[in-house]
Amino acid sequence: MPNTSMAMRKLHRRCIGDRDRNGYSDCIENEVHMLQPRLKTLLLLSVSAIVGMTHPIETRADGEIVFNNMGGEVTALDLAQGLGQIAVGRGDGVVVLADAGSLELAAMLGRHEDGVLSVSFSADETRLASTGLDETVRLWDVETRRQTTELRGHTGGVWVARFAPVPGIIVSAGADATIRLWDIETQTETRRFTDHRALIRCLQFSPDGKYLASGDDSGLIIVREWQRDEPVITLDRHEGKARQLIFLPTGELVSSSSDGTVRLWDLESGQQIRKLQAHTIGRHGKVYALAFNSDFTRFVTGSEDTTAKIWDASTWTLLGHYKGHTQRISAAEFSAADASFYTGSLDDTIRIWRVPATN
Repeated sequence: MPNTSMAMRKLHRRCIGDRDRNGYSDCIENEVHMLQPRLKTLLLLSVSAIVGMTHPIETRADGEIVFNNMGGEVTALDLAQGLGQIAVGRGDGVVVLADAGSLELAAMLGRHEDGVLSVSFSADETRLASTGLDETVRLWDVETRRQTTELRGHTGGVWVARFAPVPGIIVSAGADATIRLWDIETQTETRRFTDHRALIRCLQFSPDGKYLASGDDSGLIIVREWQRDEPVITLDRHEGKARQLIFLPTGELVSSSSDGTVRLWDLESGQQIRKLQAHTIGRHGKVYALAFNSDFTRFVTGSEDTTAKIWDASTWTLLGHYKGHTQRISAAEFSAADASFYTGSLDDTIRIWRVPATN
């Protein structure tokens, strides 16, 4: 009888080292079909356990939580509402698509050479951008599920990328403290901003597409008219790393930080309007995840403390406290209908949580 476990380990080691553009899943397929028939059959039945392709989904009897093991640390996620799919970035460099309702794997797109740091769909949901510690921005065709573009130029991990409101442009930022604009078709850098002095973890465009906000590890937040050269305003109030940025439809900016706070900013005056100590002060209270629902009446925070919280966006009062993850919550998104929200964690899982009913 062939030693299945040993063969699986050898297969895993070979494919972990594969840097071919076809990606990890193609490596698995190619390697399996080279095996002896009896061993091939056994491995095809169990190979999904290696790469996290199919893990059992568990549902609590009360229906309050659904979760699925994604086969690796969940470092990033983004929801394509129209497609009903979630893009997931993992700490081992793998990028996958999962069904937004069941969390079952829909496709494994490929992999970075190191951990994934962000994933983001284009506005029309035809493209997905992923960034990683391998210093690249990679673009994927969502329909064909193939990588179409690889952008290199950053010196250090690329922590975030956003599709610009102008077609054909994507913006990225990272450990080299630069913000770079790229022409997608020519795969060339067209502009660079260098006014940050620390690693940049977050970027966000305003709803009208005029402004771009960026936040770095010094706590500095810069808002600029991104098609011009000069910043419009500089906000320097966080005591920790700026982690997430979200523009409100009313024009204000919301930020979250490693200092455990969420803050609301008036961009005309540059003044802080509101401060919420969302999670505990200290290293366990770092707020890694921040997301608003579609009508901006509620928002969710996710933290190093392994919990998620739902807040009323008008009063900033706590509506719900969610426990279940066993490691840091790295990302969060609301569902299309706002009746639930997603959290991704370094405990390898994505969980769907029920939003409290409106009084």
